[in-house]
Amino acid sequence: MVKGGNTRNYISDITSSFSNLFLGSGIGSSFFDIRGYWVQYSELTYLDVYRYWGIIAGSVFIIFVFLPAILFLISSNEKMRGFALAYFLYMILAGTNPFLFSSTGWYCLIMGYLFLGRHIYHNMKYNDLSLSGNLQRRKVSS
Repeated sequence: MVKGGNTRNYISDITSSFSNLFLGSGIGSSFFDIRGYWVQYSELTYLDVYRYWGIIAGSVFIIFVFLPAILFLISSNEKMRGFALAYFLYMILAGTNPFLFSSTGWYCLIMGYLFLGRHIYHNMKYNDLSLSGNLQRRKVSS
């Protein structure tokens, strides 16, 4: 009930002016929640991102958050797909609770990018990435 009411308040706050819509209100800005209090954040983290940074920077940040999951889901590695599912579900959970901007949320975000970097390094070490996008096995000299 409270989250639904806050969603309406978020939308009205974000769309209240052109600058709020495209540039955001800034980190630390407050809004009037459904209970009648001025609050700086709520449990709707992704709406907080849009309220803080606006549509453009907020969308870039949300793509940044979900990029490891998207890239691992299209990967042919089954272990990476399992990690991608766990990462994706955690980031959905982090969007409905204030986990994303806590230490556990940043830890999971960093782990996603560490696994992504490891996966890319492994592919670059053992494969040539041609311009056509095909992976070709190369001989590794001893």
